[in-house]
Amino acid sequence: MARTDSTPSPTRTGSLAGQSDENLAFNLAALGLILIMAGLGTAYWLNGYAREKTQLSPSSFTPPLVSKTLAGNDLQIPKSWLTPLIQDSRKQVQAIDLSLKITLEQEMPPASFNLRISPLEMAEPSSYLLDSVYILKFSDQQIDAIKGLVGKPMRAEDGYENETVWYQPTTSTPFVAKCIDLENSESALNCLRTIRLNSSLALTYQFSQERLASWQNMDRAIMPLLQKTGIVPD
Repeated sequence: MARTDSTPSPTRTGSLAGQSDENLAFNLAALGLILIMAGLGTAYWLNGYAREKTQLSPSSFTPPLVSKTLAGNDLQIPKSWLTPLIQDSRKQVQAIDLSLKITLEQEMPPASFNLRISPLEMAEPSSYLLDSVYILKFSDQQIDAIKGLVGKPMRAEDGYENETVWYQPTTSTPFVAKCIDLENSESALNCLRTIRLNSSLALTYQFSQERLASWQNMDRAIMPLLQKTGIVPD
């Protein structure tokens, strides 16, 4: 009977050893990649969670406070509210720029607002502009997409291209806001509204058109925060 030698030949043994080394290297590399991806996934999750927590936290009146004087009004403003890139570092200023997150509806996350407080003579209230400027520029179109508001697109002239004025009809002190129509940008702060605060100050605030449905809550949500700074409304 012929003898069968079960011992692998040196050549085959070397080949198997090479394959084993290659498989080990491949497995280690794959494991390393999995760990890296898992680490990245965890990092992205944590980053997203932190960003979500930040986005879901409404602004509150908390120290440290910064003293500002504007049009004879002495104000104390949380440092976290101030817009750092465009904020005047002096105490006596000609305008104050703020970035806030404000709850408009209990079941919705806070809305982002950019605010500018300025002397009254530097900013015309939107309700005044409705009758003196906007109504003269209205097109024949009308939009009834927001309950309680009428939307009137502006004629494409004099720099009013792609702009729509939303206003509350049949009232002496209407809510009025002007929005720039931006495609594929639902989160952009593309609407502006200016109101009178008192005999010396006006407020212009910027918000996203997607929050326009909460228009009745905007002024009443913003004003208590501003009153804490020392602004006394009329």
